[in-house]
Amino acid sequence: MTAREQKKLLDELKRYEPSMVPADRDAYKMMVKRQKDDEDFDTLTEQKLTALHGKYVKFKSKSDFDQFFKK
Repeated sequence: MTAREQKKLLDELKRYEPSMVPADRDAYKMMVKRQKDDEDFDTLTEQKLTALHGKYVKFKSKSDFDQFFKK
Protein backbone atom coordinates (compact mmCIF):
# COMPACT_ATOMS: atom_id res chain seq x y z
CA MET A 1 0.00 0.00 0.00
CA THR A 2 1.43 3.35 -0.98
CA ALA A 3 1.54 6.43 1.22
CA ARG A 4 -1.08 8.06 -0.99
CA GLU A 5 -3.51 5.19 -0.52
CA GLN A 6 -2.92 5.26 3.23
CA LYS A 7 -3.59 9.00 3.37
CA LYS A 8 -6.75 8.62 1.30
CA LEU A 9 -8.14 5.90 3.57
CA LEU A 10 -7.28 7.85 6.72
CA ASP A 11 -8.90 11.01 5.32
CA GLU A 12 -12.08 9.11 4.51
CA LEU A 13 -12.15 7.61 8.01
CA LYS A 14 -11.71 11.02 9.66
CA ARG A 15 -15.40 11.79 9.18
CA TYR A 16 -16.42 8.64 11.06
CA GLU A 17 -14.05 9.05 14.02
CA PRO A 18 -16.74 10.26 16.50
CA SER A 19 -18.94 7.24 15.82
CA MET A 20 -16.15 4.68 16.19
CA VAL A 21 -15.93 2.18 19.02
CA PRO A 22 -13.21 3.27 21.51
CA ALA A 23 -10.85 0.45 20.49
CA ASP A 24 -11.22 1.35 16.80
CA ARG A 25 -10.78 5.05 17.60
CA ASP A 26 -7.53 4.35 19.45
CA ALA A 27 -6.22 2.28 16.54
CA TYR A 28 -7.22 5.03 14.10
CA LYS A 29 -5.45 7.72 16.17
CA MET A 30 -2.31 5.57 16.32
CA MET A 31 -2.38 5.21 12.53
CA VAL A 32 -2.79 8.97 12.08
CA LYS A 33 0.21 9.60 14.34
CA ARG A 34 2.30 7.10 12.37
CA GLN A 35 1.20 8.76 9.12
CA LYS A 36 2.27 12.20 10.44
CA ASP A 37 5.67 10.78 11.38
CA ASP A 38 6.04 9.46 7.81
CA GLU A 39 6.38 5.88 9.01
CA ASP A 40 5.56 3.05 6.66
CA PHE A 41 2.72 0.82 7.77
CA ASP A 42 3.50 -2.84 8.27
CA THR A 43 1.21 -5.48 6.83
CA LEU A 44 -0.76 -5.90 10.07
CA THR A 45 -1.48 -2.17 10.29
CA GLU A 46 -2.46 -2.08 6.62
CA GLN A 47 -4.92 -4.92 7.23
CA LYS A 48 -6.39 -3.09 10.24
CA LEU A 49 -6.74 0.09 8.19
CA THR A 50 -8.56 -1.63 5.35
CA ALA A 51 -10.79 -3.44 7.88
CA LEU A 52 -11.67 -0.16 9.60
CA HIS A 53 -12.37 1.45 6.24
CA GLY A 54 -14.62 -1.40 5.21
CA LYS A 55 -16.44 -1.31 8.55
CA TYR A 56 -17.23 2.41 8.69
CA VAL A 57 -17.16 3.83 5.15
CA LYS A 58 -20.14 2.76 3.07
CA PHE A 59 -20.72 3.99 -0.47
CA LYS A 60 -24.26 4.08 -1.84
CA SER A 61 -24.78 3.38 -5.49
CA LYS A 62 -26.43 6.07 -7.56
CA SER A 63 -29.10 3.66 -8.71
CA ASP A 64 -30.63 3.80 -5.21
CA PHE A 65 -31.67 7.40 -5.91
CA ASP A 66 -33.24 6.76 -9.31
CA GLN A 67 -36.65 6.26 -7.71
CA PHE A 68 -36.70 9.89 -6.58
CA PHE A 69 -35.83 11.34 -9.98
CA LYS A 70 -38.13 9.67 -12.46
CA LYS A 71 -37.99 10.88 -16.03
